[in-house]
Amino acid sequence: MTIEERVNMLENRLSRTKRINLLTAICSISFTALVLFIAMRFARTNIDSKRVDEGDTVIRAQKFVLEDENGNMRAKLGIKSGGCEFFMYGQDEKERIVLEADDILTGLMLFNAEASNNSIFMHTGGITSGPEIKLTNDGKTRVELAATESSDTHLFDEKGKFLQKPFSYNVKQGLNIFDNEGRPRVILGTSEKADGTLIYYDEKGNTRLWLSSHKKFGNGLSLFDELTKKRIDLRVRKEGSILGLMDTDGNPRITLSALKDNSNNIFLINQNGKPRVNLHLAKDGASLVIADNEGNNRAVLGVTQTNTPDGKTINYPESSLVLFDGDGHLVWTAR
Repeated sequence: MTIEERVNMLENRLSRTKRINLLTAICSISFTALVLFIAMRFARTNIDSKRVDEGDTVIRAQKFVLEDENGNMRAKLGIKSGGCEFFMYGQDEKERIVLEADDILTGLMLFNAEASNNSIFMHTGGITSGPEIKLTNDGKTRVELAATESSDTHLFDEKGKFLQKPFSYNVKQGLNIFDNEGRPRVILGTSEKADGTLIYYDEKGNTRLWLSSHKKFGNGLSLFDELTKKRIDLRVRKEGSILGLMDTDGNPRITLSALKDNSNNIFLINQNGKPRVNLHLAKDGASLVIADNEGNNRAVLGVTQTNTPDGKTINYPESSLVLFDGDGHLVWTAR
């Protein structure tokens, strides 16, 4: 190869290198311009970033999604209608934590990693208006703790369907405990009728026990049969203590009282609500009163009083026996 040929070859290589360098420079400038254009466009349309304090930056966006190395979504923060929401997911992309806030409800839900239908739900607002905590198992509400503004306690059937409360004790703030089938079994709370209330239900939803405390009406314990008929009622009031035993129709048949005036009574009552036997103890002595089916006193053993036609009062000691007719007239006495 001659010297002239070698010079021509070097000139060709140099010319080709210049063209390549020029093309590379043009591509680099174009790519840089494109990146700057996209960045400026993205900044104008999606992200508004500005300094609010030295060292701080506010980023505004509609939605953020975090993914792991396998492309699985693990967290999401976004805007929904009327509010915002935050989700955290497990490796199976199932919800583990949900935090949401909108115009109606603010709540936090925690789900079990192995059984997502076992959860804890804390919220305020919604149908209960006040704060509420729910614990579920197998998708069924088992415990419900609430401080509601309404007078309703919210119960659910075995399918988790919302039910109106089937009983008359309106609990406002309380702890509800449910059985394995999602039926309400125990409620502890306050109500319109009592300052403190404990209610127990059987598996059919019937009230079986009611324990209450009330500033005005005192403290009480009521026991009910399987037909929701009250069978035992214990009351402690300002005037004294009273124990009542009822029949299968809920009518009082025996009452035992210890009153503030230091008088004690035991009443045996017939099916018509008329007292037939009264064992009475007071300051002036003791007496046993036997009445007819209409509740009229027919015999009194012990301390009693009678009035004469001219208005005088006759007092009889504890050793007396006094008999009356059906109209209440005195027919015989013994002292």
